[in-house]
Amino acid sequence: MRHTRPWVYYQGTSTVVPISIFGRTSLPAERTIALQRRGWRTGLLGWTIGAWVGGTVGKDLDVTPAAAGSWDALDSKRRGQYDKEIRTFLESAAAPKDHHPLETALVHVPVAAGDGYFRMLIKGPSGRVLAQTASFRVGSLSLSSAHPRGASVVTVLPELALKSASLTVNTAAWAAFYTAFPLLKAAQMMPGTHAWGTWALRRAYTMAGGEQTAGELKERYRVEERRMRAEDAVYRTVPFGSVGVRTAYDLEQDAKMGKGGVYFPRDIE
Repeated sequence: MRHTRPWVYYQGTSTVVPISIFGRTSLPAERTIALQRRGWRTGLLGWTIGAWVGGTVGKDLDVTPAAAGSWDALDSKRRGQYDKEIRTFLESAAAPKDHHPLETALVHVPVAAGDGYFRMLIKGPSGRVLAQTASFRVGSLSLSSAHPRGASVVTVLPELALKSASLTVNTAAWAAFYTAFPLLKAAQMMPGTHAWGTWALRRAYTMAGGEQTAGELKERYRVEERRMRAEDAVYRTVPFGSVGVRTAYDLEQDAKMGKGGVYFPRDIE
């Protein structure tokens, strides 16, 4: 069971999906948890048929929580929420008989996974899939957040509309940049306006999506080194991930953190 809505909001290095695993017998000690991305085939044909035609090959990422925790040490509000959802599920007709919670895990979703559609797989020592969650969508606030790849027949149209809108915005931004370029460049070269012109040129380029080629901008337009250092300091000190914005700094920090995540054994209660 996934204790989240189908849409998971990106929270930088703190992006976590809580799940509970049920069964009649204990989980094997060597169990692992994998994050599996949904692609074109698995999105449009479903996980089962898509897997038959190779749609899941090479799309698993090991996200097994790195640490064990005591269930009683978890925040009481979160424990109450998860236990309520577990009781509702176990009392429903869809729940297998004689099942009980074996483990609840707060699984860290790596920044490197990006936006898209996913599910989590619980695997035994031999790699056999023991259970899986329903699909969920990880989304952030960026022009590249649209993901038709992995969308189902129902969601592919909204994803394509979002993709079209993001391309329109990006194209309009570049058009505005090229239109304003002569004026900004002139302002950069005129006495007394150099600092303002350089700043305006840099801002226009960034808004047009040029932040990924900041090195090229620096080389071509000789942006001051101190400005680059100041911008880097902003990305390192302002928690953009907390408001759903992806940055390269998140990727760097996430790699340093490792897998993260915590699991709570439940069948020993």
